[in-house]
Amino acid sequence: MIKSIFEKGACGRKGYTLPQTAIDEYTIDSIPHDLMRGEAYRAPCLNELDVAEHFVGLATKNGNSMTNGEVYVQSIIDESARLDGLTGIHPYQLADAGQGAFELLFTLRHMLSDMLGMEDVSMGAVRAKQTLDAVLLMTKAYYADKKEKRSTVLIGAKACPCIAKAVEAAGFTVKRVEITLDGVRAAADNDVALLFVRNPGLDGRFNGEIGEIVDAIHGVGGLCAADVSDMKGYIGITRPGDVGFDAIYFGLTELFSISDVKGGDSAYVLGVGNCLADYIPTPVVEMDELEQYYFDYNRPKSVGKMNEFYGNFTAWIKALGYILSLGFEGIVDVSKAVLLNTRYARANDQKARVSEAADKTRIDG
Repeated sequence: MIKSIFEKGACGRKGYTLPQTAIDEYTIDSIPHDLMRGEAYRAPCLNELDVAEHFVGLATKNGNSMTNGEVYVQSIIDESARLDGLTGIHPYQLADAGQGAFELLFTLRHMLSDMLGMEDVSMGAVRAKQTLDAVLLMTKAYYADKKEKRSTVLIGAKACPCIAKAVEAAGFTVKRVEITLDGVRAAADNDVALLFVRNPGLDGRFNGEIGEIVDAIHGVGGLCAADVSDMKGYIGITRPGDVGFDAIYFGLTELFSISDVKGGDSAYVLGVGNCLADYIPTPVVEMDELEQYYFDYNRPKSVGKMNEFYGNFTAWIKALGYILSLGFEGIVDVSKAVLLNTRYARANDQKARVSEAADKTRIDG
């Protein structure tokens, strides 16, 4: 039986953040006496994660199954993705007839590039497997141009088997290692083409040795790639590019909590550093000398398209809306709230991913 929400609290906890106001003092003199409470209001003392999990539990008991894709979507962002000017266009119509959509993609691309500290980003994928395959293809092309033969890809000892299968399908040899400085140094040699890690991990922990690990791989001429889908607690605080990653990918809808209730907005972003920028999948939105936007396919070293059409346009609209609605300071505030929620989860001995804790967090004001 589910406990009542009053039974779950602990004295001193609160699950809200009120915006600052210009009013310093409040008075109740103007409230009619017969409308006032006879005793103090008794509210449950819970943090936001506890409140959200309580109502998820109630919804599950009512037969409304919740999934990881079922997250909060701010109403104005959801509505903006349904505007006629955005939903009424076709992916293959002429660029002249869709300059507004092109500008949206161009703006989001550069915002993400700056936010992540990467040289460039590609947003054409709708599945994690597509971005992983693109990273492996870019790695092969990079070493082919350098005329180097490297055949080993290092992955975490507990990495998903599907990652190992993708690496093998690309023609590399898989080597599992502990993602620690000593573990990576022991495995690093001149045959290592790529180190693939997940940072932060599924538990939201940021690997404190990651900078030195990346340097160790770069020291033997290898590349470093990371799945950063769980970095919601670090956006605005640190950037994967500053750590030294040559390629990253993440779920756009996971990072910005913009999925619809059925999880139908799947979209993935691939970010690349300087050494892999020439190989990034096409097309990429650029601006010509007349300040007109267009899809740039003229990239001879590109590994090609990752998906039919150009990706999930609805997710891009929502992502840009999310970023603009919060601004830089708001995104940093969300990151701090995510870290706080994660610490609550650990204190309660709950095995919750950062992204799941983050989906229940929203700071307004």
